[in-house]
Amino acid sequence: MSPNVGESSNPNEPAKKKAKVVKNKDDLLMTTLQDGFKLVAVALVKSAGDDDTIPDDLCEVVSDSIGFAEGYLAHYYAHLVDNPKIARAFMSLSDSNRLIWVSRYVTKNFT
Repeated sequence: MSPNVGESSNPNEPAKKKAKVVKNKDDLLMTTLQDGFKLVAVALVKSAGDDDTIPDDLCEVVSDSIGFAEGYLAHYYAHLVDNPKIARAFMSLSDSNRLIWVSRYVTKNFT
């Protein structure tokens, strides 16, 4: 019978220790990868856009939407504030299309 690899044939002898892996802090490949990942992370954050600004006159435009109760308009305004991209798209619409968006939102959420 042959002994298992890494085990001693004599039970009184201690088992052989595995070699320790020493990490070199100055490993160029690791440093390069870490720097690359940092650059990618920064680029992703920038590309996601931190533009959470809403148009200055959003409240007035929503409030001026005729044919809707004040509570519905306040709820829709809160929705737009929570979703700045939708708010900016809303502001780019014509008046008639804005009314369609408000109507669609009110119908979806309150009926």
